[in-house]
Amino acid sequence: MSLTPEEWVRQHIINYLLNHKKFSKALIAVERKLTYLNSFKRFDILVFNNNAKADILIECKAPNINLTSETALQLSIYNQQYKANIIIISNGLKHFAWKLNDNLEYESFSFFE
Repeated sequence: MSLTPEEWVRQHIINYLLNHKKFSKALIAVERKLTYLNSFKRFDILVFNNNAKADILIECKAPNINLTSETALQLSIYNQQYKANIIIISNGLKHFAWKLNDNLEYESFSFFE
């Protein structure tokens, strides 16, 4: 696998998850296939909780890619399958994170400290 700009972002986020947030490597899935409307897609990072339920879904983009509503839509489409508690988009320079609140609505919050 070559170190593309997107891969650079993905590897740095994985490093953050492992070394700063202290997630177990065994709970992190990277670039796995999913099916949406009879086409194959691929998520970037999915972190499971200890009950094997999707907890955090992360979409990575290269640093030169702007994070737009289209990027958020892509993430929300992927999340229809996983229903993660936290969803994040990042280009390594900017990050947007949302978590599911008690009303089952996503609200923005700061994941990267």
